[in-house]
Amino acid sequence: MTSPATPQWHPRTHAVHHQIQALCAELATLPTEERLTALAHLEHAVQTVVIEAVREAAVDARTEGWPLRRIGLHLNRSHEQIRLLTLPEVP
Repeated sequence: MTSPATPQWHPRTHAVHHQIQALCAELATLPTEERLTALAHLEHAVQTVVIEAVREAAVDARTEGWPLRRIGLHLNRSHEQIRLLTLPEVP
């Protein structure tokens, strides 16, 4: 249930979570080889998207002047992990 204090993204993240749960339930009916392959593809796709979004958000926070520990608090990571995450990408 949303309220005026609930961020708009909150119900959307729950909806995505439920969609992924439903997909995993459907995949559970596949033969083992297909299920494992499908889950590996799903895991890779989700990780790729989320990791890049986390990195971009952390870099944006650093640009806004947020200290490493504050970013780490929100991302549930250490300040050292945030420091490494926000290093400029080497081409």
